Amino acid sequence: MQSFIQYWDSVDQSMIKIYGIDTSDAGISADDIAFAQEALMKPKEFVEWWGSKYDLTPISEYKINLGKSTRVLK
Repeated sequence: MQSFIQYWDSVDQSMIKIYGIDTSDAGISADDIAFAQEALMKPKEFVEWWGSKYDLTPISEYKINLGKSTRVLK
């Protein structure tokens, strides 16, 4: 099992990869991280749950066009 700090680092990396922000930017507290770890949630699973709960937009829904960020409509 990962230590608390290792788990938090994994959550941070997943948050950056999926949403382009870290846990601090997302408002995730140490208590939130501890809850997820105790609930045996995988870091990516927690990040996806958090993103859904707070209606975050994954960076995959954006594209970069000559330095301007535009949302890709589906």
